Amino acid sequence: EIEGESNQVRASDIYFARAFIYGEQKQERLAESDLQRALVLNPENPMLLNHLGYLWLGKDQTLDKGFELVEKAYRLKANDPHIIDSMAYAYYRKADYKKALPLAEKTVDIMPQSSVANAHLGDIYKALGRYREAVFQYKKALALKYDLTPELKQELLGKINFDVLLDLLVKIDSSNIEVVVSAINNIYAKGNEPRNLAENFIEFLRNVLLVLNSENPDNISNFTNLIIAY
Repeated sequence: EIEGESNQVRASDIYFARAFIYGEQKQERLAESDLQRALVLNPENPMLLNHLGYLWLGKDQTLDKGFELVEKAYRLKANDPHIIDSMAYAYYRKADYKKALPLAEKTVDIMPQSSVANAHLGDIYKALGRYREAVFQYKKALALKYDLTPELKQELLGKINFDVLLDLLVKIDSSNIEVVVSAINNIYAKGNEPRNLAENFIEFLRNVLLVLNSENPDNISNFTNLIIAY
């Protein structure tokens, strides 16, 4: 029986390794399938639980199952920074930002070199309305090379541009920040996130001027001057 269990663990490790390769190749379905097979053979492996759970957290239809797996991984190995990061992300995906924040900050303290961890912390700051701290984390994540993928890089560039635009708008009307954020989010919701200030710029201006009252010439003048100065 011990030998049988040992064989199961070895088989699980093989599936896990192959899932990692599939993940690197962006073959998510194959990676998910191998992770599930590996977990059946070794259901108490915290790293397996974490990898499959994190994958499932990214999809709304598997969010609850992903949360359960990551939570179990955290119970089994609460000192692992990758699992702590996943637990922070799990709470973020559940919109429990107050529980997510200390975990994300702890992860960045342990793994300051991780772009993923810094990006997650930025997302949580942003969700809490702490926009300046969010953009700081996004810029820090971009500057690091440890686990910065091309996909994450593009995502971060879009998020930083959000904060650049927000910064300009707050200088015009700091009393109406939530409405301003909503106006910018309307643009993001319509398709691809803008990768630079030029992309979707006309639509952005139209939305902003509607929100900030386009009949007020001071707002239009101030906004134009800020764009030119920037």
